[in-house]
Amino acid sequence: MNFQRLLFLSTVFLFAFYSCKKEANSNDALPDASLAGAWELTYTFGGMMPPTTYAPGNGSLIRFDDRNYQMIHGGQVVHEGTYTLKRDSTVDVNSCAQLPPKSAATNRIVSDSSNGLRMYYEINGNLLKLTSGCIPADGGGSLYRRKSGD
Repeated sequence: MNFQRLLFLSTVFLFAFYSCKKEANSNDALPDASLAGAWELTYTFGGMMPPTTYAPGNGSLIRFDDRNYQMIHGGQVVHEGTYTLKRDSTVDVNSCAQLPPKSAATNRIVSDSSNGLRMYYEINGNLLKLTSGCIPADGGGSLYRRKSGD
């Protein structure tokens, strides 16, 4: 059952990465040094699924470098591509007004393959929070912990 939840939220994340490539202008570009490294899934929430906590060593990772990302499950790369970071405080129908300005998540990941859904991120210490879509309805979010040594 936990694998189904992980698959559902991973699918939401993947769908958020399918659309036209967008170029960030110099005014809204963000440095990506704090995002670089490997992040392990620890918690998922939102949508029609109950919140789920994942044990350390579960094998579900997101790895970012300067412009590339990889989604890894069970040691296998299941999706990869390129990304840019930008500031975006837009609240629209896809965010259900659950994102900015109601939270501090004004940082957005724009990938080379996104379907127009906005993927916001927050970094707090060694935790990465990714959210997209309308959280009460069919959107969701994931919490990742930075892997040691990455």
